[in-house]
Amino acid sequence: MRHILLNLAIGLFGAILLVLTLAGAAMIWGERLDLAAAQNQEMQEGRNLIATNLLPATDTIKDQARIANIIRAFDDNPLVSAHLVDPWGFDRLQSVPARVAYQPPSWFVWLVAPKRQEVHIDFGQTGTLHLQPYLLPSVETIWHRTAMNLGAMAGGLFFISVIAIFLVRRSLHVLTDLEQASVRLLSGDEGQMGARSTLGQAFDRLAGKFQETIAQNARLTRMIDRLQEEERSELARNLHDDIGPQLFAVDVDASTIIRQSEQQSPDLHAIAERASAIRASATTMKRHVRQLLGQLRPNEALKLGLEPAVRNLAGYWNERRPELKFGISIASEPHNGLLDGTLYAVIREAIANAVKHGHPRYIDISVDSSAQELRLRVADDGGGAASFEGPGYGVIGMRERVQSVGGRFIIDRRVDVAGVVVAATIPFGQNGHNPIGARQ
Repeated sequence: MRHILLNLAIGLFGAILLVLTLAGAAMIWGERLDLAAAQNQEMQEGRNLIATNLLPATDTIKDQARIANIIRAFDDNPLVSAHLVDPWGFDRLQSVPARVAYQPPSWFVWLVAPKRQEVHIDFGQTGTLHLQPYLLPSVETIWHRTAMNLGAMAGGLFFISVIAIFLVRRSLHVLTDLEQASVRLLSGDEGQMGARSTLGQAFDRLAGKFQETIAQNARLTRMIDRLQEEERSELARNLHDDIGPQLFAVDVDASTIIRQSEQQSPDLHAIAERASAIRASATTMKRHVRQLLGQLRPNEALKLGLEPAVRNLAGYWNERRPELKFGISIASEPHNGLLDGTLYAVIREAIANAVKHGHPRYIDISVDSSAQELRLRVADDGGGAASFEGPGYGVIGMRERVQSVGGRFIIDRRVDVAGVVVAATIPFGQNGHNPIGARQ
C-alpha cells in the first residue's frame, strides 16, 4: 500500500508541476504582450508630446526650458524614462524614475520584458533627448501578480491532491483489511470466527444470488428455445390440419373444372359449382391465415383492445374444438399496452396448457380491477391439474411475464370441479396506473 501511495504522490506532484509550468508560461506570455503594447503606446505619446512642444528646435535658452519641462513630465513613469545628453556625452537632465520596492529576478525580467524601443531626437548644441524603456516598476507588478496567481493555484492543487491521497488511502485500507481478513479466514484463524460468520454469510449470499441468476438465465434460455420449438410445431400442425385439406380440395375442384372444360359439351353448372367450392376454400384459408397471423403477432390483435383480442382467441380455439365453450368477462377500463400484452399472453398460454394437458369443455376468463390492483383469472374444467405440479416452461413463462410488471402469479387446482385455475394480481400505482408499465 505504501508503494501505491508513494507512486500516487509522485504522480500528483509531477502533475502539479506540469500544470503550474504551463499556467505560468501562459501568464508570462500574456503579460509580455500586454507590456509590449503599453510600452509602444507610451513611446508614441512621448513622440507626440515632443513634436507638439519642441519641434522644430532653435538652440535657444527657451528651448532648453521646454525640454526640461518635457523631461519632468516623465517623472515616476513606470514604462519610459527621459534624459538629455549634451554634445560632449554628459547627462544634463534626467527624469525621476519610478520607485521599485523589490527587484524582480533577472531571469523573470528577461522573460517578461519586450524588445527595447528607444527614441533619439537631436537638438544640435542643446544636446540629444533620449526616450528609453524603464520597465522595472511594471515588471515588479507583474512578478507579484504572477506569484500570487501561481501560489493560489498551487495551494488549490495541493489541497485537492491531499484529499485524493486521503481517499485512496482509506479505500486501500478497506481493501487491505478485507484481504487480511480473507487470508485469516482461509487459514482457519479461530480468533476470526465472528468475522468469518458475518463475512462468510455475506459471501454466501452473494454467491447464491450469482448462481441463482446464472441458473435463471439458463432456464429462461431453455424455455425460449422450447417455446420457439413448440410454436414452430404448432404452426406446422395448423398448416397441415387447416390449410392442407383446403389446398387438396382446391386441387380436386380445379382438376374437375379442367376435365369438364375438355368435354365437347361441358357441364357449365358443374363447373360453376366447382368454382364456388374453390372460392369457399380460399375464403376459409384466408380466415385461417389471419388467425395464424394473430397468433404470431399478438400486438396486432391488441390494437382493438384486450376484450376483442381475447374473443378472437376464443374463436380460434372454437374452430378447432367446437365442444369447447368460453365465458369472457373483461373490465372496460383501459389499460396500457404493456399490461394488455401481459394479460393476453397469460390468457393465451393458460388456454393452450388447459387444452394440451386436459380435456376442458368450459374455460372461464375474467379480468377486473379496483383502485389498487388488476386481477386476472382463467379457470377450466379439464382435470389437468396434475400436469401443473412440475415446473413447466409455460408456467415459467406466465410467471415471468406477471413478475416483470410487479405482479403476483398463482396456479392451482380448482376446489369446486376437476380443473386448473390461473390467477394473477398486478398492483396499480398512486395514479391508478401500473408503475412499471407506465415507464415502457
